[in-house]
Amino acid sequence: MSEAASKWLGERLADWEKRGHDTTTLQQHLAAESVGASERLLHAERTIEAAERLRGRLEDMPAAWPERDVLLSRLRDPMNFQAVEREWLRLMRKRRPWHLLADRMRDRWSREGRSQQLTRWVERLDRLDESMIPEAQEVLLLLEQAATEQTLDTAMVNLFDRQERRRVALEQMMDWMRDQRGWGMQSVSGTLSERYEAAERLLKLDELLLQVQESIDESVGPYDNNAAALLHERAELCQRMEDEQRLRDLLAQVEECGRDHDERLVALQDEHDRLRTAGFHLEARDPLQPADLLAHEVGLIDLQVDVARLRRAWGALIPMARLFPEAGAELSALEGQVHLVGELESLLEELTGRRDERDQQAHETLAAWEENGVETEPWKRLLARDPRFTWGAVQEHDPRVQVCLDLLRTADRLDLSFRGVEEADDWRTLLRSAEVTGDDVELVQRGIQRRVVRNERHRNQLDEERARLAQIWPGELDAAQLSLAEYERVITELQAGDVSAEVILESTLAGRRDRLLDQSQAELDLWASRGWDVVRLQERLQRDANGLWLELPDMRAAIDRYDLLRPRLLALPLGREQELLDEVRRHSRRPERLQGLWEDIPQFALRLAGLEPVEEEHSFALFEPSLPEPFTKLHPYASDSPVLWPTDYAEVELEQPPSPAEHQPARPDTPLEEDARTDTEMEPQTDAAELARFEAPVERLLTLLGTDASSIEGVNAQLEAAGESDRDLRVARLCRLAARLLTVPSRGKHAERLTKVGERLQRWTCLRLERRHATTEGGLLRTSERLTSRLDGIPGPGVQLPRGPDTSELPEPSDATAFEAAISLLENSANLPHAGSRQTAEATS
Repeated sequence: MSEAASKWLGERLADWEKRGHDTTTLQQHLAAESVGASERLLHAERTIEAAERLRGRLEDMPAAWPERDVLLSRLRDPMNFQAVEREWLRLMRKRRPWHLLADRMRDRWSREGRSQQLTRWVERLDRLDESMIPEAQEVLLLLEQAATEQTLDTAMVNLFDRQERRRVALEQMMDWMRDQRGWGMQSVSGTLSERYEAAERLLKLDELLLQVQESIDESVGPYDNNAAALLHERAELCQRMEDEQRLRDLLAQVEECGRDHDERLVALQDEHDRLRTAGFHLEARDPLQPADLLAHEVGLIDLQVDVARLRRAWGALIPMARLFPEAGAELSALEGQVHLVGELESLLEELTGRRDERDQQAHETLAAWEENGVETEPWKRLLARDPRFTWGAVQEHDPRVQVCLDLLRTADRLDLSFRGVEEADDWRTLLRSAEVTGDDVELVQRGIQRRVVRNERHRNQLDEERARLAQIWPGELDAAQLSLAEYERVITELQAGDVSAEVILESTLAGRRDRLLDQSQAELDLWASRGWDVVRLQERLQRDANGLWLELPDMRAAIDRYDLLRPRLLALPLGREQELLDEVRRHSRRPERLQGLWEDIPQFALRLAGLEPVEEEHSFALFEPSLPEPFTKLHPYASDSPVLWPTDYAEVELEQPPSPAEHQPARPDTPLEEDARTDTEMEPQTDAAELARFEAPVERLLTLLGTDASSIEGVNAQLEAAGESDRDLRVARLCRLAARLLTVPSRGKHAERLTKVGERLQRWTCLRLERRHATTEGGLLRTSERLTSRLDGIPGPGVQLPRGPDTSELPEPSDATAFEAAISLLENSANLPHAGSRQTAEATS
């Protein structure tokens, strides 16, 4: 190479180096071979020009791209142009493919005069995050097709909207991890993809952190809250440092701490078990819970200082335990628990307060009864003798008293001005008695119903007379506001030709009671007390009292015939149609609907006949009138026949609660019962030949009485002895009448009547024996003797039972009239609802 050529080459190399190219490799390439140097130089110049163009493009790349500086450094050597260009193309296809597409399609856009528009689209796409490039294929396709500006704008907006949604989702996730989980998020930076990767790494760390926190709460927290708080602080420090290894080390430490706590708890539980086996009562749960570890690890607490308090409280609780046996379980639980002496004293205070409260409630209830005229003296005596039993008895009897007071109010509505005052006084005596029973209530209900019907008939008769005297009846007189006595007086005076001005004046005064309204209200109250639904009748009474008054007789007749209607309805397969059954149930409780049910029975039968049979189509219940609920608990007598029995404290025959021994059938509670059972077991069988001498009615009577003599003379003597003994006066009278009956040949009719009396007395006697927890075995002679013995120990609070011996003069059976009168007197005394009342004493005297 000539000197001039060398000089020119040096100048070119210096110029290239000045332009930022590394000419070392290029100079070696040009000097390698002298042949073809000019061509190589031209090729080098073209390569340098291309490298400079590529360098401009590399410099336009975002400075945050790490590949930019690497490629620029490599491109300083023009000989690396092709390799750098390939790398650049790969990078652009990956991160900004629209640049390559724009270069390829620029001529087409130029021909359409849209070069600047293409440049704007490319610049706009440069703002797209790298993670969204796969989503930009639609936009690239539109660029390649040179789509309209509107189409491209729509696609671009959609693309950037998707990018914005991804950014918002990432921000929300970062906010959640920052706010809810406490992560600093300092390491989350860069492009959207890089931030997503950083967030995923933090999520994995958060899972590890959550495992550490849960392990602290489960393994350390139940034992030691302070230690758990310190470990949580260390976990928060590891979280701020975002150090995975520290978190793993902390997790291992927490697990080791949990195992240590478990071992210590097991050792402490073993020690407590050993102490309990030795008889100690510890102030600790059994088994121990983790929270108890630190509190009890130091050992047992000295409980001796509370022993004196425990003894004093326990001594005071003994009488309270008799009043409140339901507290026995709690007392048993506190026995010997010295560390619970405070609770024992609290229990003593509570039971004392309960005793005072129950006493106050009982006295207030008795005072309320007394204000309404109810007999309370027997209750007060029993309250002083047996408080606990009386508390329950008063509470149980109070609903019955309210029922009786309702009946008294109903009776007060009756018009007794003409007749019935004495009968109403008897009702009041019965209902205000301390021994009121369901029989009394039923008797009063029947009496009120009877008086309602009689008053109605009386008023109807007076109305008929008034109709005949319509021309002279004073116009200002309202017959509905006249009492029966006043009505009778006015009618009488009108018939005599003169009517009292005083009666007219009184009847026209404002505020007089509407007698028809009172009469109707009394009857509706009576029906309601038996369970009838009279709500609509009550409403109608306020709207149309006169119309309802005219219909009450038909309703009353329908109620009387309900005993015939109910079996007819029960015979229908009403279970086949639930809707019809519900309708019948509703209407059967309403007196105004009963006649309609009679008329609808054929239609019901026809309607049900067209339906398919179902199982238990007759298994349904219909309304049945009964006494008020406090008086209607069924309880079997000794004869297994269901009778009305008041709930729990029936007839207020108040007795001591049974002792535990009385519930043990193998050990009779009194020697008398033991003797009675022994006598019953050893009772000889009556000789069949002797019994054959009597008619069947007499045999039933003697069997009921329980005579054990083997001859007529023996039976007679036994009955006479029973009549002279100390027992129920009615039983004594029955025995004497039966003894006299054995002396005549014709006695079947009288024996049947006496047998019915004996059956009622046996039921009555067994009932009271059951209430006194005594046996009911044996005939009437034994049960009445046993009841007399029990009454000596547990008397009733009312009028005492009239007792023998029976010393009254009795007629001979030959005097048929007098003998039947004596039997009738005995029947009346046995049929009275209260055998222990004054009426019984008078009836048997």
